[in-house]
Amino acid sequence: MNQRLYILFLFSLTSCFAFAQGGFNYKTLFLKSQLMQTGNFGEDVNEIFQINFDKEVHEPQGYDKNLKNIVNKKRQDYHQKHYKNDSYKTNDEGLLPNIDTTFDGQPTGTKGIPNDNHIAISNEGKIISVQNSTIRVMDEWGKTLMFKSLYAFANGKIQGFTNYCYDPRVVYDRNADRFIVFFLHESKVVSNFGVLAFSKTNDPTGEWNFYKIPGNPLKNDKWSDFPILAFSAQDVFITLNLLSENKDWRDGFNQSIIWQISKKEGYSGDSLNQKLYYDIRHNSKAIWSICPVQGGFIPTNPGMYFLSVKPGDIENDTLFFHEIDNTLSSGISVLNMRILKTDKTYGLPPVAIQPTGGDTLQTNDCRVLGAIFYNNKIQYVQTSVIKPFYHSGIFHGIFEIKKSNSVTSTYIGSDSVDYAYPSISYAGNGKNAEQSSVITFSYVSNKSFPGTAAIYHTQAAGLPSVFSKVLRVKHGEAVIERLQYSQVKHERWGDYTGIQLQYNKPNTIWLSGSFGNKLKFNGTWIAKLNVIENIEIETDENLKIFPNPVINKIAVGLNFKEDNLVKILIYNYTGQLVSKIFEGIAGKGYNEFYMDFENVSNGIYFLKVFDNNSEVYCGKFIK
Repeated sequence: MNQRLYILFLFSLTSCFAFAQGGFNYKTLFLKSQLMQTGNFGEDVNEIFQINFDKEVHEPQGYDKNLKNIVNKKRQDYHQKHYKNDSYKTNDEGLLPNIDTTFDGQPTGTKGIPNDNHIAISNEGKIISVQNSTIRVMDEWGKTLMFKSLYAFANGKIQGFTNYCYDPRVVYDRNADRFIVFFLHESKVVSNFGVLAFSKTNDPTGEWNFYKIPGNPLKNDKWSDFPILAFSAQDVFITLNLLSENKDWRDGFNQSIIWQISKKEGYSGDSLNQKLYYDIRHNSKAIWSICPVQGGFIPTNPGMYFLSVKPGDIENDTLFFHEIDNTLSSGISVLNMRILKTDKTYGLPPVAIQPTGGDTLQTNDCRVLGAIFYNNKIQYVQTSVIKPFYHSGIFHGIFEIKKSNSVTSTYIGSDSVDYAYPSISYAGNGKNAEQSSVITFSYVSNKSFPGTAAIYHTQAAGLPSVFSKVLRVKHGEAVIERLQYSQVKHERWGDYTGIQLQYNKPNTIWLSGSFGNKLKFNGTWIAKLNVIENIEIETDENLKIFPNPVINKIAVGLNFKEDNLVKILIYNYTGQLVSKIFEGIAGKGYNEFYMDFENVSNGIYFLKVFDNNSEVYCGKFIK
């Protein structure tokens, strides 16, 4: 199988300088690539010697570890005074996703330190699971169709290429029916670069086009770290952090950059056109760790949204909302930014506690780790401290892109379980306005080994968000214990998880996360989840439900053209009968009915009115 390897060179040193309101500015460079060499897939590569079994990938840099220690101390103080049992404050049990299929995502081969799990699935059910430092193609039942180290995947023939490959990402482009993979090589300025690969067909075991993305595009003493990959209708976007070499964690971060790259040339194997956005600053300060916003059901068009926060702060409410407003091929794409405020604060999370015998687990900072766009709204997730019990938890934000300067946020947390490394996927069918999503993340407690969990979220127009209980998808089997405590105090746990909607199977979600396996390594677990999403029903003008959302009591107003024998029933989200409000004769004209709803759990409910056993009205409400 012939494959093409490309190396990038500066096509143009043209630099742009743009301004926006509020002290926002950035620069751009335009680049192009040429064919470097050809080779067969994994040709002449001995897999046994090209996978690093125990090499730890460097930690994300930039946050102040003194601040981390402050949060850790507050957590310790809380535990000594207020310790409670495992619990999670939740809403409606009927929203809980159903676990359809699960299997070991890394049955053979080494386990990464940390895993850096990511996943994509095609409409035909081909799965690509990537982690440090391997790529595996599987079918929907977990059968391995192809397994390679990242080194072997990219032929192992690029000049200066070593087996230190890490931070892999993968996406499935539903419009093109192709896969895109990106990963990094080495962490020194002289040898650091990215590898960008496009599948030539919808068969990921077949031919790929490979490109080399410079890790030091500005030709200074900086190298690229922590990529996030997303795509629009025409382009693929890669965000990265540039770090200074030979500097400690206090000042290692230099700036974040965005690559905008044409997909068309990547799929066809032609030279790539690219645009680099760099020196992205607000009030002269570099914006740190930018996350692209993936289109939830269909790709964004023509440009791409991005989010960033202040991830090293102990407490903050700032959200930077960026937009590249056009395609690369348009020649006029511009990066804009405005500042939003969250209604709850986020902050640096403490380390997580394992059961007896295990070291604490690293939770890193509170950067945005995943985001989706659907029906003019963006949802995003990040790890954050959850107060007052100072555990690590999930911060979920949602906002309307054109009408709001504020973000509605929710803490997903517990007073006795730590959550970290969330990722988010749209979970709907693309036909209604509800903001349906599934969030996956890692969990651990002093009673529960590290495992993978998920939670379902939905929001109807104008109503509050509703969450399911936390679903433990994979229970851990042991603590994670791979690094010497004398050298590293906190075991590596992340640095991210993966999740994707299977686009041709609405409400079907695939995720990839980690767990502590019996060898005390970071295992990989893949799961298929199904969610029950409501088909939105418009309330008849003759039926009024108030207040909506319901607090303690519900009132129902009905208009009848004549006297009727009616039943008024309430059902939960799964179709189970919850309560009967009324059964009897309702008079002609307007009628009101009341019911105490105080002892009913939070969730989405449906009120149905029956006339002679035939449904005449139906309305939806939330408590």
